[in-house]
Amino acid sequence: DLVRAASESSWQFDPQCEQPRTDWLFEIARTGDALDDMAAGVRERFAKPLSRDDSHYDWEQACSLAARLVNSGVPELRTALYNQIAYWPESSDILAADEIIELDGADGFLHVARWMGAQLQADPARSADAHPMVTYNRLHGDEAAQKLLDAAAPHDSAIAHYCKRLKEEDAGELTKVNVFKMALKQPSKSRRDQIREMTATELFEFIDSDPNRTGPSLRSWGYHASENARRTVESRLQTEQDPKHLELLLGSLTQVGLLEFTPRLLDWLQSSNPRIANCARQIASHTRHPELASFARSSARHRADDWELFVANFDAGDEQLILNSPLPDDPSEYHWALKDLHEIAQKHPAGDWNAALLYSYANNPCQNCRKDAVKLLRERNALPDWVRDECAADADERVRAHVRC
Repeated sequence: DLVRAASESSWQFDPQCEQPRTDWLFEIARTGDALDDMAAGVRERFAKPLSRDDSHYDWEQACSLAARLVNSGVPELRTALYNQIAYWPESSDILAADEIIELDGADGFLHVARWMGAQLQADPARSADAHPMVTYNRLHGDEAAQKLLDAAAPHDSAIAHYCKRLKEEDAGELTKVNVFKMALKQPSKSRRDQIREMTATELFEFIDSDPNRTGPSLRSWGYHASENARRTVESRLQTEQDPKHLELLLGSLTQVGLLEFTPRLLDWLQSSNPRIANCARQIASHTRHPELASFARSSARHRADDWELFVANFDAGDEQLILNSPLPDDPSEYHWALKDLHEIAQKHPAGDWNAALLYSYANNPCQNCRKDAVKLLRERNALPDWVRDECAADADERVRAHVRC
């Protein structure tokens, strides 16, 4: 039942950042004589209508497993996989194309090209996607896809239309590139580099000129700014009242903290504006001061939201207070609290963190954070044998590597 359910839906916490589990899951099913259960889970996924509310990782995993199952003696899933080819709702991403190409080589690639040509004929507003060619060339060598298309196009109107659209769009992109090359005498600096090189006065003008700017775009400014420039920003923070300007100014210092503590930081930490409070926590994680340490300990008695402050304000004996904090119910906030715990343990290795890191390993929903917990335990020579044995079969190759060393 577990294999079936895990095949129908990806159980990863953050698939965008975590390593794919398809190979690992397939090997479990193969060695456990559970390929039939895996096939049943894939069929359950394919039986559902495609919806924009779905996670596309569930569908991608099912398509990848289907291809593996076809190669392992479940041929009827080939037709089911081919039937999945579709544009993801409200997107140009194509479901199942890569898996079909990887499964059936030239025949699979031509099927995908034929399908795309038909879609472009039905909806000329769509763009011709060259990604299937990239996939086939990666497997069979440069120009391999183009040779197949050139041979098939004279006998297949859909493939011919796909080729025609590809050439038209390639020519259009080339024209755009040439226009830009003629217009630019030298490469322009990226927005990130422009922000990093701003003086404090230029930063103020940048913020004041557009109230809709976002804080994250300014995060790197403080790391590259001079001490005098940072002091100028801190001086304005003492009197700034506009919430949006306050958020952006605080955002520019989140990677470095304050040169001089201000009691206003305590007010920002308790702000009802979550963006201001979040910036304040990040700043406090780089700023050591007795009042911040006192605030962190007081907060830890009621919640884990402010654990981040202990990165700069930890003292021996705070471990138990942190461990006794009520953890949030929300999975995302729970994850970030345990991530903060790892950062504190790494910054203050003399602390008694073994039990906390074991808890994080056993309960963290994030694959990457579980890896970090194992790494920290191993560095502390505190990795129990039962964890080492369990990690040998972990879904993440990097975790398995930690216990092979």
